[in-house]
Amino acid sequence: MLEENLEHTFSADPYDQMGGYVKRCRGVSIFAKIENPAGQRIQKIFVCGREMDLSATYRVGFVTMQGVPPKYGRNRRELDIQAINAMENLLARGHGKELIEPLSR
Repeated sequence: MLEENLEHTFSADPYDQMGGYVKRCRGVSIFAKIENPAGQRIQKIFVCGREMDLSATYRVGFVTMQGVPPKYGRNRRELDIQAINAMENLLARGHGKELIEPLSR
């Protein structure tokens, strides 16, 4: 998803550029070479400052289906909570890095 987003934003072919911005995720950072060809821009992904374990499964949340198409992830479900309430609950619990730990390896 991140590579796809980079291609839509920084494509060498202006007709493939869809403008906009690069998706942002809490606790996720990437090292990317924007000049690289499509599919080869991301060099490393970090979760809470540690290199992502590509064999691990991570639990994530998102606000809109528009931002994360159905082809990504599994076990998707709608929750009985509004985005603002979820954010308030998260902030009330602090900045716990355990929220982004892998579920399995």
